[in-house]
Amino acid sequence: MAQSQEQAFALLSDYSRRIFLFNGKTKDYFLMPDGRYMRFELVLHEYLKKELNYDIVAFVDHNGLFFWDEESAREAMQAKG
Repeated sequence: MAQSQEQAFALLSDYSRRIFLFNGKTKDYFLMPDGRYMRFELVLHEYLKKELNYDIVAFVDHNGLFFWDEESAREAMQAKG
C-alpha cells in the first residue's frame, strides 16, 4: 500500500501525538520466542499495535508511505480528511 512522497508528507504534516523512529536499511531479523523470524519493521509494528494499542502505525521508505495492516491504512486515510 505505498503512497507517493507528497501524500506521505501531507498525512504526516500534523505530527502532534506521533512518534517518529528512524532506522537504516539494515533488514534486521529477530528470532521471536515462538521460533518465528521477523523483520524489525514487523516486530515494531506488532509491539505498537498489540502492546501499546496504537491505532495507526505507518512506515515511510524510498517507495513512500506504507502500512503493514489494513486498519492502519483505513484509519490514516480517514484521519487526513
